[in-house]
Amino acid sequence: EEGVKGLFAGNFMNCCRVFPFAGLSCVFYSRFMKIFPVDNEMDPMEPVWRALAGGLSGGLATILTYPMDVIRAKLTVSTSTESSSSPSTKQRSFKSATSSIMTKHGIKGFYRGMSPTLAAVMPFIAIQQASYDVLKQLFIDSGYFTVSPSTFFMTGALAGLCAQSVVYPLDVIRRRIQMDT
Repeated sequence: EEGVKGLFAGNFMNCCRVFPFAGLSCVFYSRFMKIFPVDNEMDPMEPVWRALAGGLSGGLATILTYPMDVIRAKLTVSTSTESSSSPSTKQRSFKSATSSIMTKHGIKGFYRGMSPTLAAVMPFIAIQQASYDVLKQLFIDSGYFTVSPSTFFMTGALAGLCAQSVVYPLDVIRRRIQMDT
């Protein structure tokens, strides 16, 4: 019904959210790594400290960018779920989505689903970052694989796969709460 344009609904808002989220997450992670007793030795607590730094950094970045995620979700879903409504009720703009959320739920509407989001994002970033650091240390720093873009890519992809596999059910719950379904 919406054509190719419908596949990109909310993409601009997603980009506006992802850039600061990723940047904040990296800044917070590097700061937490200086606070926690992290070193490059493979001891039993190393992954714990790295996971804690990753989880906290992801949580802080999420809290700061969460309203943009709710607006993005509204923009993404409203165009397809409301396509049977009259064209005047479709929410295809930042302004209309923001107004709709504010009218229906007030300021609290921009934070609907925050708890399950944090419950999903914090372990995701924690698992991803700790897995990446540990895999990098085990395979690259130990000399099993040569340093190359493809090795870093595969290490990151494997870390992301591990993290996403663990937290995906929480992401489903988060989206349902955000969309009030």
